[in-house]
Amino acid sequence: MDVPIEAPLNVTVSPPDASASDDEPMEPSQPLPIATTPPSVDPRPTMAEVLAQQEHLRRDNAEADATRRRVETPKPLACDIEAIER
Repeated sequence: MDVPIEAPLNVTVSPPDASASDDEPMEPSQPLPIATTPPSVDPRPTMAEVLAQQEHLRRDNAEADATRRRVETPKPLACDIEAIER
């Protein structure tokens, strides 16, 4: 039951130096142009913007704290003034 195996007819055998001429370089022959699109805008704030926001909030909170902590002193009564003068 030994049957000889024949090579398929559509296979072509090429010499090794012929395949070397078909090689393409991995690096492009011309350098790729630099992208002309503007750089994407970063949505995150810069350190200066963060500090400015914190300073603004601090000032707002300071004004709110001052009004909250302000205590009205009672107006002196006439009897209190007389006691102080004695």
